[in-house]
Amino acid sequence: MIAGGEFVHQHLVICGHGDKNGFVFGEYCEGIDTSRLVDGSLPPSVVAEHARLDGKIVLSTCCETGGKAYGDAFVGTGGAALYVAPDGSPEGADAPLFVHCFYHALLARQQPPEAALEHARSYDEAASMFVGHWPAS
Repeated sequence: MIAGGEFVHQHLVICGHGDKNGFVFGEYCEGIDTSRLVDGSLPPSVVAEHARLDGKIVLSTCCETGGKAYGDAFVGTGGAALYVAPDGSPEGADAPLFVHCFYHALLARQQPPEAALEHARSYDEAASMFVGHWPAS
């Protein structure tokens, strides 16, 4: 999906798990190439190598995927207009609540992405761990 360019919808939501190595992919059957995974997780270097998301908004609910390395991979190299993810480990129910608040503000209230992010982050302390990465000005 991250290499889909124009075939990817304007919004890409990545739901799953994350750890210190990246997006957790879990176990695979024999024959699946997992050579790019680090201890079963997709690191930001692989995202940077493949992402083609020109102008898209990408939101990850995966733990530990909100750091600068992922921001650079999705926005800097991958061309996304905005990358939002937790710079920490949200509880299971906190992540979908954040997604709802963000997209409600963005789509239903038609707020600009910056305002939608701040609105969703202001919901409570858990929501504040979600950070946004934009292209450098």
